[in-house]
This record gives sequence, C-alpha cells and structure tokens, in this order.
Amino acid sequence: IEMARGLGAAGVVLGVLLADGNVDVERTRELVEQARPMEVTFHRAFDELGDLEAGLEDVIAAGCERLLTSGGAPDVLQGAEELARLVKQADGRIAIAAGGGLRLANAREVARVSGAPQFHGSLMAQEDGPESLGERVRLVMRLLRGI
Repeated sequence: IEMARGLGAAGVVLGVLLADGNVDVERTRELVEQARPMEVTFHRAFDELGDLEAGLEDVIAAGCERLLTSGGAPDVLQGAEELARLVKQADGRIAIAAGGGLRLANAREVARVSGAPQFHGSLMAQEDGPESLGERVRLVMRLLRGI
C-alpha cells in the first residue's frame, strides 16, 4: 500500500478473509485506513464467501469504495442474477464492479441482467473480434450503452 501510494496510484485492490471463510472486517478496515486517500476495491476473494449478502455488508462496514465480484459464480454471466441482487442490496453505498469472465460476447447481457454500474475485464483479443485494444474498448462501450 505504501509503495502504491508512493508511486502515485489512485487505488489499491485487496481482499482479506478469515480462516472460516468470512471477510476479515477488522484487518480490511485497517488496510483501508492505511490506504487513504486512495480508493480501495475488495477483490474477488469475495466470491469465495458462503453468504454473499452478509459479506457485502462486511465489505461496506470495512470502508471499501468498490467490490469486484462475479456474483459468487465462476464468471459474471453465470453470476449476473446474483450481481443484480448485490447491486440492489448495495443501494449506492458501495460500487459493484462486475468482473471475472467478462467478454465482448457477454458484456451486453451481463450489463442488462446485473444492472452493475461498473465492469472489469481484460478485453482480450478474440478470433472474431477487433484486433486493437482501442477498437475493443470502443466496442464494449457501444455494447454497454446500447443495453
């Protein structure tokens, strides 16, 4: 965290779980405070939780600004309905970023079903897609705007 701050990073991504599989709220809160004024995103360790609804409240209580999740599923398309429930539960208290298996081919459907306000993906080149990263970014923006 100190190195990231020193290098001028805008934020950090972390995820601390207890041995019982729950969010370590105390340690996460300590790391969030250490990271200030940078933004903190809780990463996909969240998807390992048994109770996502309780886990969301824990991540919020720890002070994170964003949660990166696939809705507890192997990928965001499979988890889109759970993502929608998490977005509704969050009710603007934390940003939900849909991530994990987000592809050009499924971005529109994930956005439509989940209602997630933010998305995270690598936008890897695909055989039937645009070659340049810039073209892929423009395409995903068009897809998401056309929900």
